[in-house]
Amino acid sequence: MDGPIKSHFSIHGPAVTLINACRELDEQIGFFLGPFALKRHTTEALEIHGQIHPFDLTEVTRSLSAAADSRRRCDELVEIYSLAERHWIVDERWGVCEIDLLKHRWRSWLLPRPLFDPVQLADAAVLHPMAQLLRLRGVELVPAISIERAGWGAMVIAPYPISAEIARVVRAGYRVIGQRWTALVRQNGRIALRRVPGVLESPASPGKSLSRGAAWIDLTRDNPWASADIAWCDAVLAIAPGRRSNSQGRVVPIAEAQAFLRHVWPVPQLPLDRPRLQHPAVTLAGQCICLSLQLSRHEDEFLQLIEFARKRSASRVQVSISRALRRTIVPAARKAG
Repeated sequence: MDGPIKSHFSIHGPAVTLINACRELDEQIGFFLGPFALKRHTTEALEIHGQIHPFDLTEVTRSLSAAADSRRRCDELVEIYSLAERHWIVDERWGVCEIDLLKHRWRSWLLPRPLFDPVQLADAAVLHPMAQLLRLRGVELVPAISIERAGWGAMVIAPYPISAEIARVVRAGYRVIGQRWTALVRQNGRIALRRVPGVLESPASPGKSLSRGAAWIDLTRDNPWASADIAWCDAVLAIAPGRRSNSQGRVVPIAEAQAFLRHVWPVPQLPLDRPRLQHPAVTLAGQCICLSLQLSRHEDEFLQLIEFARKRSASRVQVSISRALRRTIVPAARKAG
């Protein structure tokens, strides 16, 4: 049997080392993280470490024993135990994950017959725990869609598949930065949307049993021109659950924007004993237009809402992101002595 595969990545800056002993995840790890792979690896002091293992009752029991006196939170599907800087996520659909924020590492154990398909498994066992650790290094990895047009960028938080709507805005001239995950990076006082490879869930997927899996599509696979790497975040659009007969939206007032974004944020915030990091909602609320949307099944109405958001924020002063990045990357010329 082949041994675990050890890979090294740089996720928009922070270094990540991943050891994967579950071969069913090899393809998805290569797809999501392949563009960030490092050819040469040098050990860093704050490097993030991740391990993916098949479920081992002895190892899992040994890890969970520390959670006996921890704080417990749960919903219908997931239980989260927290003790100081350590957190355990127990999900009967796929397995168990231990996240240690102090040691910058996570470990995931996959059940032998999970109810998740490989894409969902990669989300749960790799990307979600990695997102919690990347946040401590200044990169917010968010399960959200992001789009761009002529330098204008928007992040879309959706509780159900909207692949048809995103395909419609692509036909209208927009480009996709992130289809399933987006990296938010603070740059020159603003937040930039950075590309993470991904797929969109087909609208035909809801209603299927988890064991049958979901259907996934990549809008950029045959249309590389539809892909973008980076844009400023000028708007955040949050979609309410459920479809309506007509699409509608409202602009969230600036005074309410921060609380609104915290409420709809798709990454749960693990409790920290250390001073809390600034939530990205604080920055986004002051710099972006925030819209609360309710969608129908008419794709053109979604495009109209996107166009409204773009035109509404077009009056703001626009700074070229390429120039802003260039100012950071290129050192200033030294004065002649």
